[in-house]
Amino acid sequence: MTRTHYLDELRRLDDLRRLADLAETGAAQVVLVEGSAGAGKTALVNEFLTGHAGGWRTMRARCGQLEQDRPLSTVRQLFEPATPVAGRQALRGGLPTAYTVHHRLQHQLAELARQQPVILVVDDMHLADDESLRWLDYAGRRLDGLPVLLLLTRRPSQRGEHAAVLAELAAHTAFTRVGLPPLSVNGVRRLAATILDHPIDDRFVLACHTLCRGNPQLVRALLERLAGATPIHHLEEVFRTVLLDILLARLHRQPRQHAAVAAALAVLPEHSDRDLVAEVAMADVPGIDHALEQLADIGLLHPDDPGRLSDPGLRDAIRASLSPDERGAQHTRTALALRRRGASHSDIAEQLLAAPTYGEKWVVCTLLQAAREHMAGGRAGTAARLLRRAMREPLDGEQRLNVPLALATAQIEAGSNTGGLHGLDEGMRLAATPHERGTVAARLAYSLHSARNPCGTAEALHNAINGLAGSDDEADRTLTLQLQTQLMFHGYWCSATAPDAAALADRISRTVPGRTHDEQQALAVAALCRAAALSASAEKTVAVIERQLTAGLHAAAAGLPYFLCALTGLGLSDRTDFAEHLLSWPLDTPRCLHSSLMEGLVALVRADLARRTGDLAAARTAGREAVRILQRADRQMLFSPTAAAGLADTLMSMGQHEEAEALLREWRGDTVPGTQGWAALLVACGRLRHIQGDHSGALADLLACSNFVSWAPWANPAILNWRSMTVIAYAETGRSQAARRLAVQELALARSWGAATPVGAALRTLGNVTPGADGLRLLEESAAVLAGSPARLEHARTLVDLGTALAGQDQPEQARPHLRRGLDLAQECGAAPLAEQAYAALVATGARPRRLRGTGLAALTPTEQRTAMEAARGCSNRDIAARLFVSQRAVEKALTSVYRKLGIAGRLQLPAAMESASRH
Repeated sequence: MTRTHYLDELRRLDDLRRLADLAETGAAQVVLVEGSAGAGKTALVNEFLTGHAGGWRTMRARCGQLEQDRPLSTVRQLFEPATPVAGRQALRGGLPTAYTVHHRLQHQLAELARQQPVILVVDDMHLADDESLRWLDYAGRRLDGLPVLLLLTRRPSQRGEHAAVLAELAAHTAFTRVGLPPLSVNGVRRLAATILDHPIDDRFVLACHTLCRGNPQLVRALLERLAGATPIHHLEEVFRTVLLDILLARLHRQPRQHAAVAAALAVLPEHSDRDLVAEVAMADVPGIDHALEQLADIGLLHPDDPGRLSDPGLRDAIRASLSPDERGAQHTRTALALRRRGASHSDIAEQLLAAPTYGEKWVVCTLLQAAREHMAGGRAGTAARLLRRAMREPLDGEQRLNVPLALATAQIEAGSNTGGLHGLDEGMRLAATPHERGTVAARLAYSLHSARNPCGTAEALHNAINGLAGSDDEADRTLTLQLQTQLMFHGYWCSATAPDAAALADRISRTVPGRTHDEQQALAVAALCRAAALSASAEKTVAVIERQLTAGLHAAAAGLPYFLCALTGLGLSDRTDFAEHLLSWPLDTPRCLHSSLMEGLVALVRADLARRTGDLAAARTAGREAVRILQRADRQMLFSPTAAAGLADTLMSMGQHEEAEALLREWRGDTVPGTQGWAALLVACGRLRHIQGDHSGALADLLACSNFVSWAPWANPAILNWRSMTVIAYAETGRSQAARRLAVQELALARSWGAATPVGAALRTLGNVTPGADGLRLLEESAAVLAGSPARLEHARTLVDLGTALAGQDQPEQARPHLRRGLDLAQECGAAPLAEQAYAALVATGARPRRLRGTGLAALTPTEQRTAMEAARGCSNRDIAARLFVSQRAVEKALTSVYRKLGIAGRLQLPAAMESASRH
């Protein structure tokens, strides 16, 4: 139950100490210190902490307006200093998994409290971000039995989400409210006696108390400024230059026009010209000059810039001093003036936020356009506020539907899936035609997808498609095709919609001619889905994709995901060279990368192509970039787990097992089951367990992955190599018959697809579990097939396995050429473990190979290192030769060796490769 205490000055600290003693026994306490700005909230908390810090762990955060749009910024301040490792791990979930983050943090708090009593301090909680407030609500309900003192400060009469959090805390916890009233006259006298070193008369004390209204911060600032002076004679001068409240008091005593100029400066953007100030203040320019002079005299304006307020806090203080009607009229005039002058949509919208309903169409258009600009810049929270303001205006025509839909999208991007769904329900109610309902349903599908509801996503897309069925309207048919493309795209990544996507892909491939851009996108995605389901061969898939590219499929902003689908299909078909060539185009077109998600998808495809060709260094660089971007941008968790799994696979191939293990540990528990990323993580975990010798655990992970294939008709082994890994796990656990059956099945599927890489890999797998001469023949066939593929690393693996098998059958002479070639390829790819395996096998055959060279910078000779450093700085071959006193031919030879050892194509990639190699 809430107990409100307005404690005497001498009792406040004692009361806080009493509550802390109760908390230390396990009776958790929540204390709210409430007072106006400058009432001494922070000072009281500081004094309490100074005298009560022994034996307690103090975790403190100071909230601010600049961080209100940054989720969990307050919580980060609390946890990161106290638990720099665990705190960051708990916060990695981000908004898309808010409940998981809340639970981890509360669990971390409980662990800390069990080690040592904890004081949690949140200063100015009315400025906290919403997600941190939700965590306070979540944690507050679970403090029972913990030695925790939650100490909060805020200003009174503040509304917002924090007020609801306080109500919940008051209802469910031991909650105490500590009010800080103004200082009494006697309180001012005692404070003055401790600061001033001369006699104090009652007239001075009363004047200070009256001017400062008992505000402790203002009284202390005034007294400290007056220390050593004769206070009564300098009181007004000090107020003009130091205290914001006194400046405001003087402003109120100025003529109306001067106050209007100050109000105009408070609402206008900084450095606005005098004509604009005059227009907003409804004054003439000569009158403005006089007003600025007077305002500068009382310290209201910056001394070096008479058109700017002297303190940032004055803007809010002046606006707050206006009545609601005056403030609204001021912002309306400012918005109109800025619009007449052609200001940006964002500047005008900032004024409209605080202006009353205006009732003209341009207001909604401005707010909507500004919201789009903020969305493009990743500021979804700001966009949502603008759109909520637009909803207060009368909406007509397209605005009636567009504004609610835009608001729902912004709320979803800002992390409020509930608000987004509610907005879409309202949009569905407002939709008057099948086309409008289809548009809303498409947004609803996106919202459900963001909320990790794949079944709901499929249902929404089906409803939208069915609602448009039978329409002869061209726009309806176009929207239907777009929705079908979205369904196929979703189905490729998520098993819940995969069967529908496979059937739809077959129908699209037969009925859509591919004349328009929408049709080309649909056919590209259909080709990828049919490739995944083995409804088409690699040759046919490439033909379809090349036909769409020739017809005009390109990476325009809206179509970039589908363009990347086409590149993925080319990669599955071993056309990685063509795909990499095409991938360079969108990166040179900034408008295509209109969001972080698109940038992350490009990095994901680039990493996948590099991994398929065995360029592990490039795959690691692109993979890290993809994980970094998608971890923040992929709220649906649809693509980021795939990026993490691919990066882990690359790291394992390079021998960086500890980093791979940490990455998989971070991602495995935070992935939506039934998605391609989830399955890829299981395969990566299985491979890691195999490397660590845990073959039973590897088999468990890989068999769990097989469930994904049973849910989704994606049988193509070029997508997930779970069968090859499962064959190895079966063999290692003594289940040789099961291993052979699965290997035969994989080979049949790979031959059905027809690309060299999966066929060669499947032949190698079957050869490794087939004894005797039959196994050797399969390995030899695998080597021959992979020799004509772009998959250098797969070729190297087959050569090493073939050489090892030959050596095991007492054929060392025949084994050595394969092992030497496998060793060279492994080192070119950067696959250190495979290179070490090949080197050891070579030595076992009696060969004397050259010393196993390292990878990266370690592989370079001193001359090669100096040459590479000069070339990376941009020096020409002639300049390098002159500096190193060698011939240009020697420079060319050294650079050729550098490119090969670093796994790059040429000089343009050298600076990045050198930087990356130096970090690892």
